[in-house]
Amino acid sequence: MTDVNRNSVEISLFDVFGSAIKDDVDITFYNQRAQSLNLRFSVKFQGAPATLPGVPAFPWGLAEAYIRPTKYRAKSIFVDVPAGSSPLLINQRMFVDPERVTPIFPAFSQLQTGARWAALKTVLIASGIGSDSAWNNLEGQQKAGLFNLFAKMQASVQEGAHVGFDFIRKLELFYPERIFAWVDKDLLKYLVANPAKFESVSGELHNFEGKWKRIDRPNSFKTRDDAGILQFTFAADANGEHIADIDIDDHSGVKHAFDVIKHNITGKDTHPYNIHQILVSFQGVDPGYRFT
Repeated sequence: MTDVNRNSVEISLFDVFGSAIKDDVDITFYNQRAQSLNLRFSVKFQGAPATLPGVPAFPWGLAEAYIRPTKYRAKSIFVDVPAGSSPLLINQRMFVDPERVTPIFPAFSQLQTGARWAALKTVLIASGIGSDSAWNNLEGQQKAGLFNLFAKMQASVQEGAHVGFDFIRKLELFYPERIFAWVDKDLLKYLVANPAKFESVSGELHNFEGKWKRIDRPNSFKTRDDAGILQFTFAADANGEHIADIDIDDHSGVKHAFDVIKHNITGKDTHPYNIHQILVSFQGVDPGYRFT
C-alpha cells in the first residue's frame, strides 16, 4: 500500500535501574488493519533512544509492537501511531533474560570493606565461607539468591539497632531460592510483634529434616508485598535453638510482577535473577550485583 500515512517512532528501552540499554533488538510492528503493513527493524541500541522511520500512521497506525532484545526478555505492547510530524514516543522498562546474562558479583575482598556488607561478611565467616577460594566456589545462582535475601532482609527487618542479617547466626544450607539459617529467637518475636509488616501464614509446606521440628503456630510470616515477598518459616531443636527457612517470592507474586510490565514468564519462575529485577524495579531494593 503506497498511499498510507507514515510517521516516525522514537523508542527508549531502559533497565530496572533506569539506564538506557545496550543490546541488539528486533522490533516488529504487526499492523492490526492490514498484514501487508507489518514492519520489522533490527536496531543496535547504544544507550540512547532509537528512531524508527516510516511506520504506518493514523488511520492505519494501530499495531502490536513486539520487542525482542538479545539479553532482555521479549515483550509486546499495543501502539497507535499518530499522523503528523511529531513521532510516537515509546518508553519501556526491560527485565534481563536469566538464561542470556552473566552476573557480576562483589569479590570476597569487597565484602570485607565498607559498612554495607558487614553483617553479611560476619554470617559468611561463621558459616565457613571466609576466603576468596570458598566464595569463588559458590555457584552464581547461589550468590544471587544470597544477595537477594540479604538486601530484602536489610530493607524489611529493622528492630532498633538490629537490621536484617544481624538476627542470623550462620547458614546451615543455602540455595538459589532460599536459605536455612540459625537465627536468634528475637527474630520470631519481632515478626509476631509487627503484623502490619508481616502477615502470619501457614508453614505446612515448608519441611525441616533431622533434629529440626516446625515450632507451634505462628511459625511462618510473609511481607505484605505484591511481589518480591519475603517469607520466614521457623523450626526448633530439642534445646530450643531456632532455625529459619527464608525465601523470596512464590509463583503468584512473580507472575503478578511480570504481568504488570507485560512480560511473559515461563519455566523457572523463582529464578534469582528474576527476583533481582523485581526487587529493584518494584521496591527500590538493590541486591548489589549487576549483569552483563
